Formats: sequence, structure tokens, C-alpha cells
Amino acid sequence: MHSKDFRYILFFITTVLFLLGIYYLYKKERQLYRSSFQQKLAAVVVADIEKRLVAAGEPYVLYSKPGEKSEKTLILSEDTIYIDKSSVANTLVFAERQLDAFQTILYAKGNFINPQSLDSLFYASLNPDKSGIKTGIRYTDRKTETITDSKPNDPIYEKGNATDILLLGLNGEISVQGFYLPTNKYLPERSPWIFISLFIFYLVFCLFFILSLRKNKKVEIERQQVLPLPKKDETDKEESPIKVTETILYDTNKGILYCNSQKTTLTKQMNLFLSHFLQAPDYFLSTQEINELLWGEELPLSKNKRTQAVLVLNNRLKSTGLKVKNYQRKGYVLIIP
Repeated sequence: MHSKDFRYILFFITTVLFLLGIYYLYKKERQLYRSSFQQKLAAVVVADIEKRLVAAGEPYVLYSKPGEKSEKTLILSEDTIYIDKSSVANTLVFAERQLDAFQTILYAKGNFINPQSLDSLFYASLNPDKSGIKTGIRYTDRKTETITDSKPNDPIYEKGNATDILLLGLNGEISVQGFYLPTNKYLPERSPWIFISLFIFYLVFCLFFILSLRKNKKVEIERQQVLPLPKKDETDKEESPIKVTETILYDTNKGILYCNSQKTTLTKQMNLFLSHFLQAPDYFLSTQEINELLWGEELPLSKNKRTQAVLVLNNRLKSTGLKVKNYQRKGYVLIIP
């Protein structure tokens, strides 16, 4: 595989991995963002219920984990209501001997949850720098199947993002769900530096890739300039065109190869080089003959420049199937398919 092709493949793979990485981090951040809103809604609901229970004058104990008292224990009695905060992100469980205790406290005494006030608390709990975020609360009485929205007929309930449903009561008699609609498509909850760092890395990689291509192009131009002008153009002595194979014709005067309806034009230097290979016995030219052909006896050609000259010729002959190869380090032979 050519080094240039390898660089293109490497660039493609790196670009794909970069985009996949950004997409993965984007989804991860969105999940963290949603989880953050879920926790904020749950905290707001717990605080609101706690406030209403205290206002109702009902005894209760708040637990952070099942069977473990928290520092926020207020009143102890036999008719205590327990709030299990370990499941706060999914369900707030009230352990009470009377099935209708929750409804008694929040309904009969007229102290039930108000969606509008809960919406205000939910909005206020968000970071001030996210003031552009719109919020909404959906309150559902699952016994009567009554749905109450804090913002009736607002498009946020259709277009916005939703938290998980919080089930309240012994058997989930009531549910609360939060909705939010950011003004921006993506608002990272954490620092955006990880994205900035990845983007800078990708830009640096692209810069090195472009520079390597420019360098490769410069080397290609230098290689094409390896063969010097011949002291004498001997191609005029050749008959034109020459039938190299059944599918390859060679016009030595014009330096054109015809193969499978394709035309390959050679420079004067390459035309001279190829014509001498075709004239030589067994299509073989010794290193000395190549030196004399390209430079003359007084200026012997170095091994490196001779190799580069062969590379340039092979590059032009690639479409025809012809190829020049080193033969036992004594010279080069033209391989005809």
C-alpha cells in the first residue's frame, strides 16, 4: 500500500473515531444532564411534601435509608409517616398503617401539592445561568385519572424533555413529572473543556495531515525532476509505433504508450529510458549503461538517483503493466506482461 493511501485511511479512521467520540460524550452528557434534572425535581418534591406535612401538624420521621434515621427527624410517634429517600429518584414510598393517610393529610386538610408552586420551586432550583430553560410540572391523580399541568396547553409538554415519573403514596396514588425545554440544543452540565480539548487535538491532527500531503507532493515533484535532459535525443531513429504486446503500442517519436484505450504520455527523459530498454537484448540495461544513458561517462549516476529514476518510470508505466526491476544488482530489466 502506498504511504499516501495509508495516510488517507488513517485520516478517515481518525475522523470517524473523533465523531463517534463526540457523539458518545454528547449522549453521556445529555444523560448526566437529564439525571441532574431528575434529582432536582425529586429534591423539590421531597422538600415540598415535608413542608406540607409540618404545616398540617402531622407527626412523621424522614429516613435517608430504610431503617436508618436521618438528622432531619422532627417528630416521633406511633402514627409516624416514613419517607424513604433511598428511592427518591423513582418512587417516594410512604409507610403508614392507614391506606388513606397520604390523601387525608394532603387532600382533606386542603394542603395537597400545587403544580404551579411546585413548578416555581423546580425552576428556582436550577442554576441561575440556565435562566433560559423553561419548566413545567404534570400532576396526576391516578385514582380519578385527573391530569393537571402547571402550564395548561403549553407546547413544553410535547416538545420538551421529560424526567421520569415520581410515584407518590403507598400505591402510587399520585404521580409528578417534570418537563424542561432548554433554549439551546445542548447545555453541558459539566465543563466543556473536554470537548474543546478534543477539537484542538483534531485540528492539530488535520494540520499535520495537510502538511504531510504538501511534503509528499513536493517529493513527488522532485522525483519527476530526477532525470536530466539527455545530451542527444535518439528516439527519432526508432520506428513508430512499436508493438510491444498485443495490447500495448509505443510511439517512440511522441513518447506515447497506448494500452486498453488508454494513453500514457512520457517525458523526453522517460521516453529515452524506455526506448533503450526495448532496444536492449533481453530488455536488460546494466548500471553502467544507465549511467551513460542519463548522465554520460564523465558524470556517473549515484545509486540513489538511479533508483529514483526507475521509480519515476515505473510510476508512469503502472497503467500498462510494464515494470522495470533490479536484476541481481547488476542492472535493471524491463518486465513485459
